[in-house]
Amino acid sequence: MYNLTERKLTIGIYGGIFLIFLFILKALYAYVGYEEVSNIYVKQAILVATQKFLWIGIVILLYNIIVVYYKQENLRSLWKWLIRLEVIIGILAVLTALRTYYGILGPLIIVTIVAIVIYIIIFSRIHKLEKEELPDISVLHEFILAFVIVFALLIALGFVIEYGRKTELEFIKHLLTAIPFIFIVRFLIKVRKRIFYNKTASV
Repeated sequence: MYNLTERKLTIGIYGGIFLIFLFILKALYAYVGYEEVSNIYVKQAILVATQKFLWIGIVILLYNIIVVYYKQENLRSLWKWLIRLEVIIGILAVLTALRTYYGILGPLIIVTIVAIVIYIIIFSRIHKLEKEELPDISVLHEFILAFVIVFALLIALGFVIEYGRKTELEFIKHLLTAIPFIFIVRFLIKVRKRIFYNKTASV
C-alpha cells in the first residue's frame, strides 16, 4: 500500500491554500488593471507557472490517494495521461503568458480540450464510487459539482468579456476559478484526519 503520510497531505493542503491565494492575486491584478502593473507579462508567467506547478502536485497527490491508496485501478491509466497533459498545458500556458512565442495558443487549446475530456471521464467514474470504496467521496462530489458549475460560468463569462466590461468580469472570473479548489483542500483535510485517526486507533 502507498505510504500516504500526514506530512504529504499537509504539504498538499498548504499547496491548495496557496493556489487559491494565487487566483485571488490574479483577480486583484485584473481589478487594478493589467496596464497599471509593471512587468505584467513576466509576473503573469510566474503566476501561471506557480499555479500549474501547485496544481500538478495536487493532481499527483490525488492520484496517490484515490488510485494507489484506495486502489481504484480503473483510473490509473487515465490519471497518468492527465498528469502528462497537465505538464504540457503548464509549459504552453507559461509560454503564452510571456507572449514571446506565437502559434502556441492553438496547441494549448487542443491539449486543454483533451484534458477536459479526461477530467470528465475521471469525474464520471469517481461519481459512481461508493463510500466504502472511497471515504469522504461526498466532498469530491461537491468538488465535481463546483467544477462543472464554475466551468459553465467561465465559458459564459468568456463570451461576455469579449464584448463587455473586461476589468470587472476578469476579476470575477479569477475569483470563480478559485472556488472548486476549496473543496479539494477540504477533501485533503478530511483524508488527513482519517489517516491520523486510523494510526491513533491502531496504536
